[in-house]
Amino acid sequence: MHNEFKVSEASGIQVRVINCYAMGAYYLMEGVTEEQSLFFTHPKSIEVGKKVFLNVSLETLNKRIE
Repeated sequence: MHNEFKVSEASGIQVRVINCYAMGAYYLMEGVTEEQSLFFTHPKSIEVGKKVFLNVSLETLNKRIE
């Protein structure tokens, strides 16, 4: 499972989780900012309505540099 975003409790792009879809080994989360909807994966379910922060993963940055 490749995920461009990593969840943080402290900093990044703040989103509010509006949907959580079980995908077998991970969960597909839908979050919204004030301006747009974002999808990200996470190994555990995150409660709908919870606010979390998203950061671009180091793996994604390294792949973009190559």
